[in-house]
Amino acid sequence: PYVYNRNYSTWSNSGSNFLYAYRSSSTSTSTNYADTTMAIMPEIQGIGQGTKQLKFYARTTSSGRPGTVIIGLTDAAGTPSSLRLLDTVYAPQTSYSQYTIFLDGATSGDSRVAFVFLREIGTYDYVCIDDVEISDIPACPEPILLTDNGTTQTTASVSWTSTSSSHEI
Repeated sequence: PYVYNRNYSTWSNSGSNFLYAYRSSSTSTSTNYADTTMAIMPEIQGIGQGTKQLKFYARTTSSGRPGTVIIGLTDAAGTPSSLRLLDTVYAPQTSYSQYTIFLDGATSGDSRVAFVFLREIGTYDYVCIDDVEISDIPACPEPILLTDNGTTQTTASVSWTSTSSSHEI
């Protein structure tokens, strides 16, 4: 896989630059193919306190692609051996969707967010990432993956995913 900053407004969410990742579908086991690629963000003060959230927009470029992005944290130097994986995001749509990852699992020494792309033999993928934001987790966060489980004229059943105990719905 490889990742770079691409300047192409047709595939960006806003502006013209975005993070662009590609992985080949080659079935070769040659060492000429990279196994893992990371795009490591600048150092974020206070991320190791576990009080931050990551928001970003992601998409793939073609239907049928998995749009797989793994989110991790590294130390201040971005040392590969310090990488701790937190979550996996699947962005298979050809239009941007926003994703929120709570970084409340961060520990002392964590300083940078890493977008990780693993080589998966036989799987071809393009991922576009744009409008990355790191902010404090609000006291009453928005629900993540809000799902309508059924509605009638007078009732509704919803569910969501979150590590927080209070929510703003």
